[in-house]
Amino acid sequence: MLVPKAAGGPLLSSPKGTSDMGKSLQVVIEHKTDPDSALGSGARASDRPRKGFQPQDIALIAVFAAMIAALAAVPPIFMVGGVPFALQMLVVILIPLVLGSVRGGAACGLYVLVGLLGVPVFGGQQGGPGALLGASGGYFIGFILSGFIAGALATMVLRRRPRRPVMAASLYGVALDSVALVYVGGVTGQMVNASLSLHAAIVLNLPLLALDLVKAAVAVMFAIGVFTAFPKLLPVRNRG
Repeated sequence: MLVPKAAGGPLLSSPKGTSDMGKSLQVVIEHKTDPDSALGSGARASDRPRKGFQPQDIALIAVFAAMIAALAAVPPIFMVGGVPFALQMLVVILIPLVLGSVRGGAACGLYVLVGLLGVPVFGGQQGGPGALLGASGGYFIGFILSGFIAGALATMVLRRRPRRPVMAASLYGVALDSVALVYVGGVTGQMVNASLSLHAAIVLNLPLLALDLVKAAVAVMFAIGVFTAFPKLLPVRNRG
């Protein structure tokens, strides 16, 4: 997946933030080990519906937005078509799996919004609305689409509380949807901003697709690990 490199900005991170990912989650989530909440046990997290964003939700949105920026600040592995292949896609896939639709879309949207407002979190230490007109512009839109749409699909899966093998397979399907949504945004952006044909844009992205499929599998493993450690992040289960 071709994704825009980001440089550490004052609001959203520094590269060393990636090593503190687990610590950041512990700060914003009350770690609670509950045998009735373990994955695969048919148990449930809190059944109390919540209205609006709670302080914990806002903290999670900010932390995961910072994670995107932190991994985007890592130098790209290589360049294809003027767009860096970066590691931030791993977090972009993870976000809807863990945060669901509204929080997932908000986290991706916050990262994009901060960059568009001028904070230099995009490639080459740049920011501003002009980023949407570059070769990477469509991927930003894809990030947000992935957060909202793949997040809704992930919530549907997790509400059923499937056993671990079924959960892993189902979440991997959702992760593939996340990858597809980002690619749709990226390919569309390349067609509009770089005047590429649909065929040319697809061919440009194909060599990197296999690596993103691997990232999707890694994101699923991370997500299951997060839910095991922090069962309160699981959505309210379906009744009946």
